[in-house]
Amino acid sequence: MLAVGGATGAVFLSLLDAVLGTARTYPGVLLLPFAVPVALGLVLVLVGVLRERGRRARGLPPSITPSISIDLARLTRRRPLFFIVAGTVVASFVVFGVGFGTLSVVEYSESNAFCGEVCHSVMNPEYQAFHSSPHSRLDCVDCHVAPGAEGFLFAKLNGLNQLVSIATGSYERPIPTPVHQMRSAHELCETCHTPERLIGHVSLGRRYFLSDAENTPYDLQMLVHVGGQSRMDRGAGIHYHMFLGRKVEYVARDERRQQIAWVRLTQPDGSAIEYEYEPSPLSDEERAALPVRTMDCLDCHNRPAHRFPAPTDAVNEALARGAIPRALPYIKRQAVIALDGDYETTEEALPAIEESLRSFYEEEEPDVLEEQEKDLRTAIRAVQRIYRTTIFPEMEARWSAHPDNIGHRDWPGCFRCHNEDMVSEQGDPVFEDCDGCHRILWQGEGQTLAMSSPGNGQPFLHPEDGEPMEEFSDCTECHTGGAALYE
Repeated sequence: MLAVGGATGAVFLSLLDAVLGTARTYPGVLLLPFAVPVALGLVLVLVGVLRERGRRARGLPPSITPSISIDLARLTRRRPLFFIVAGTVVASFVVFGVGFGTLSVVEYSESNAFCGEVCHSVMNPEYQAFHSSPHSRLDCVDCHVAPGAEGFLFAKLNGLNQLVSIATGSYERPIPTPVHQMRSAHELCETCHTPERLIGHVSLGRRYFLSDAENTPYDLQMLVHVGGQSRMDRGAGIHYHMFLGRKVEYVARDERRQQIAWVRLTQPDGSAIEYEYEPSPLSDEERAALPVRTMDCLDCHNRPAHRFPAPTDAVNEALARGAIPRALPYIKRQAVIALDGDYETTEEALPAIEESLRSFYEEEEPDVLEEQEKDLRTAIRAVQRIYRTTIFPEMEARWSAHPDNIGHRDWPGCFRCHNEDMVSEQGDPVFEDCDGCHRILWQGEGQTLAMSSPGNGQPFLHPEDGEPMEEFSDCTECHTGGAALYE
C-alpha cells in the first residue's frame, strides 16, 4: 500500500504535467512524499518475503491467517460485477486522493511562501529583499528552477542536499553569491526582456543628504546612456556589452567576480582586443585554472531580486520620503553609524540602535531630548525598521556581503573593468571618460544647483568640498556604504 500509493502520486503528477503542458519543476524536497513511502513500502515487502520464506523453511504455517485472508478467486467468481465496480471505485478514490494530495503539496511547494518561510531562518534575508524588488510578482521557481527533465532532476537532487544542510545546520552563512548553477541570461532574462531594444537615454534623479548638522540635501540629475541595439542600428551606451554579434569575456580571481584581471572584446567581424590588469597580470597557473566567463546581463544586474541596500542608501531614502525627520541634527550620519554596528542578533541590534542614537543626543545635542523627543522616537523606529528589513546578522547577510554591480560608488561595479589599470597591449585603458555612460545635468544643494550647458554634461562636483572630479577616481576608496565614511 505504501509503495503503490507513493508511486501513484508520482505517476499522477507526471501525467498531469504532460496533459497540461506545464514545464515547471519543483523544489527537491518534494521527493519526500514520493520517495519515502515507496522506499519504506519496498523495504517492508522485502522483509515480509524473507520472513515468510524463513517461516516456511522451518515448517511453520503462513503468517496470514485465514481469518484475515481474502479469496479473490472466489469473490470474482461469485460476484464479478460487484468486484469490478467496487474495485474501480476504491482504486479511483486512492489514485485521485493521493493525486489531489500530491498536487496540493506541489502547488504549495511552488509558492514563494514555501521558499521564503518554511526555511525561515535560512532564506528570510533573501525573502525580505525579494518583496521590494522589481521581480516581486514572479515565483521563485520561475528563475531558480530550470524547465525540462534536466532541470527537474537537478532541482530534486539539489533540494535534497539543501534539506540535509538545513537539518544539520551545515548551510553557509550568508548564502553564497553568485549562484553558479543559474541559467544564462539568454535562457533566464530574455524570456521577458528582449536584447533587441534601443533604450537610448534615461533620466535619473537622486536626492542625497550630507552628514552635516542640517542634513543638507544634495540633488543630482543625470542622463544615463543605456543605449542598446536595434536591427537597424549598431547602438552604443552601457548595453554595448550585450549587443548582438559582440562578445565580452573576462576572468575573475574571486568567487564573487569582483577582482577582474583579464577582458577580451570580440567584434562582429571576428577581431578581438584583450585587456589585462597591469599592476597584477594573470600568471600562467591562473590562466590554466580560472574559468573564462562570457559576460551577460547578470554580470551587472547581479541583484535583480535580492538587493540589500547599504545604510547610506537606506537612510537617504528614508530622509527623502520623510520617514526620518530631517530636523534632527546629524541624523543622517548617526543613523548610518547606528545601523553599521557590530550586532550578533537582530534582537540585540534593535535596542542597541536606540541606545546609540539617544546617547549621541544626550552627549552632543541635549536640547533635542527636550524639544524634539517625538522626532527622535520617529527616527529610532524608522532606523530599527531599516535594520529589520535589510540587515540579518543571524545569517551574516548585509550589503557588505552581497556586492551590487550596478553603478560604482559602494562597490567597484563598472570599475571592475572600466579603470585606468585595465589596458590593452597598445597601452589603451578600458576607461575612457564618464560621459560615455552618463551625463550630469545639474547637481548641488537647494538653490545653488550647478547647471550644465545645453548639450554638454558637467564634471561631478564632490559634495564634501565642491571640487570637480574630472579624472578617474575609485569611489570605493572612501565609500563602503557604512560608517567607515565618517571615521
